[in-house]
Amino acid sequence: MSETDNVYRLLKSIVERLNTSSGTAIVLNQQLVTKSNMSLSGANGRLWISPALDGFDLSISGLSLEKELSPKLEKYFNRLPDGHKQKNSNKGFLKQPFWRVNTSKEVEDVCIMYSATMK
Repeated sequence: MSETDNVYRLLKSIVERLNTSSGTAIVLNQQLVTKSNMSLSGANGRLWISPALDGFDLSISGLSLEKELSPKLEKYFNRLPDGHKQKNSNKGFLKQPFWRVNTSKEVEDVCIMYSATMK
Protein backbone atom coordinates (compact mmCIF):
# COMPACT_ATOMS: atom_id res chain seq x y z
CA MET A 1 0.00 0.00 0.00
CA SER A 2 1.34 3.42 -0.93
CA GLU A 3 1.92 6.27 1.49
CA THR A 4 -0.79 8.25 -0.32
CA ASP A 5 -3.27 5.41 0.30
CA ASN A 6 -2.33 5.35 3.99
CA VAL A 7 -2.87 9.10 4.33
CA TYR A 8 -6.22 8.86 2.52
CA ARG A 9 -7.38 6.10 4.88
CA LEU A 10 -6.28 8.12 7.91
CA LEU A 11 -8.14 11.21 6.68
CA LYS A 12 -11.25 9.23 5.80
CA SER A 13 -11.35 7.84 9.33
CA ILE A 14 -10.84 11.29 10.89
CA VAL A 15 -13.57 12.86 8.73
CA GLU A 16 -16.04 10.08 9.55
CA ARG A 17 -15.41 10.54 13.29
CA LEU A 18 -15.70 14.34 13.05
CA ASN A 19 -18.94 14.24 11.11
CA THR A 20 -20.46 11.64 13.41
CA SER A 21 -19.39 13.15 16.73
CA SER A 22 -19.86 16.85 16.05
CA GLY A 23 -22.49 16.92 13.33
CA THR A 24 -20.20 18.73 10.88
CA ALA A 25 -20.29 18.18 7.13
CA ILE A 26 -16.57 17.97 6.37
CA VAL A 27 -15.74 16.47 2.98
CA LEU A 28 -12.53 14.65 2.04
CA ASN A 29 -11.31 15.57 -1.46
CA GLN A 30 -8.56 13.95 -3.51
CA GLN A 31 -7.24 15.30 -6.81
CA LEU A 32 -7.67 12.91 -9.71
CA VAL A 33 -4.27 13.49 -11.31
CA THR A 34 -2.07 14.08 -8.28
CA LYS A 35 -3.53 11.65 -5.74
CA SER A 36 -1.22 12.88 -2.97
CA ASN A 37 -3.04 16.25 -3.00
CA MET A 38 -5.87 15.78 -0.52
CA SER A 39 -7.94 18.38 1.25
CA LEU A 40 -10.79 18.85 3.66
CA SER A 41 -13.59 21.26 2.81
CA GLY A 42 -16.90 22.13 4.39
CA ALA A 43 -15.67 24.62 6.96
CA ASN A 44 -13.87 27.90 6.27
CA GLY A 45 -11.46 27.61 3.33
CA ARG A 46 -9.57 24.37 2.82
CA LEU A 47 -7.16 22.26 4.84
CA TRP A 48 -4.64 20.50 2.59
CA ILE A 49 -2.88 17.34 3.73
CA SER A 50 -0.20 15.53 1.77
CA PRO A 51 2.38 12.87 2.52
CA ALA A 52 5.85 14.28 3.12
CA LEU A 53 9.22 12.85 3.97
CA ASP A 54 8.77 11.22 7.41
CA GLY A 55 5.33 12.69 7.95
CA PHE A 56 2.78 15.07 6.53
CA ASP A 57 2.47 18.58 5.17
CA LEU A 58 -0.55 20.46 6.54
CA SER A 59 -1.46 23.68 4.78
CA ILE A 60 -4.37 26.07 4.91
CA SER A 61 -5.83 28.01 2.01
CA GLY A 62 -8.31 30.82 1.93
CA LEU A 63 -7.55 34.30 3.22
CA SER A 64 -10.09 34.25 6.04
CA LEU A 65 -8.99 30.75 7.11
CA GLU A 66 -5.34 31.80 7.08
CA LYS A 67 -6.24 34.81 9.24
CA GLU A 68 -8.30 32.68 11.65
CA LEU A 69 -6.24 29.51 11.91
CA SER A 70 -2.59 30.59 11.39
CA PRO A 71 -2.19 32.06 14.91
CA LYS A 72 -3.72 28.93 16.45
CA LEU A 73 -1.41 26.65 14.46
CA GLU A 74 1.63 28.77 15.32
CA LYS A 75 0.73 28.41 18.98
CA TYR A 76 -0.06 24.68 18.67
CA PHE A 77 3.22 23.86 16.89
CA ASN A 78 5.17 26.55 18.79
CA ARG A 79 6.66 27.86 15.56
CA LEU A 80 5.94 29.87 12.44
CA PRO A 81 4.95 27.99 9.27
CA ASP A 82 7.68 25.92 7.66
CA GLY A 83 6.96 27.69 4.37
CA HIS A 84 4.24 28.56 1.90
CA LYS A 85 2.84 26.37 -0.87
CA GLN A 86 1.99 29.35 -3.09
CA LYS A 87 4.66 31.98 -3.60
CA ASN A 88 4.79 34.77 -6.13
CA SER A 89 7.76 37.09 -5.77
CA ASN A 90 6.65 39.17 -8.77
CA LYS A 91 3.36 40.04 -7.10
CA GLY A 92 4.82 39.91 -3.60
CA PHE A 93 2.56 37.38 -1.95
CA LEU A 94 2.96 34.27 0.14
CA LYS A 95 -0.15 32.13 0.45
CA GLN A 96 -1.09 28.77 1.86
CA PRO A 97 1.23 28.46 4.88
CA PHE A 98 2.24 24.91 5.75
CA TRP A 99 3.63 23.01 8.70
CA ARG A 100 5.50 19.73 8.34
CA VAL A 101 4.42 17.30 11.05
CA ASN A 102 5.40 13.78 12.05
CA THR A 103 2.39 12.18 13.70
CA SER A 104 -1.17 11.26 12.82
CA LYS A 105 -2.19 12.78 16.18
CA GLU A 106 -1.05 16.20 14.95
CA VAL A 107 -2.99 15.66 11.72
CA GLU A 108 -6.13 14.77 13.67
CA ASP A 109 -5.75 17.76 16.02
CA VAL A 110 -5.44 20.16 13.08
CA CYS A 111 -8.45 18.54 11.35
CA ILE A 112 -10.46 19.17 14.53
CA MET A 113 -9.29 22.81 14.60
CA TYR A 114 -10.26 23.18 10.94
CA SER A 115 -13.72 21.68 11.48
CA ALA A 116 -14.40 24.28 14.18
CA THR A 117 -13.79 27.24 11.84
CA MET A 118 -16.79 29.17 10.64
CA LYS A 119 -17.76 29.08 6.98
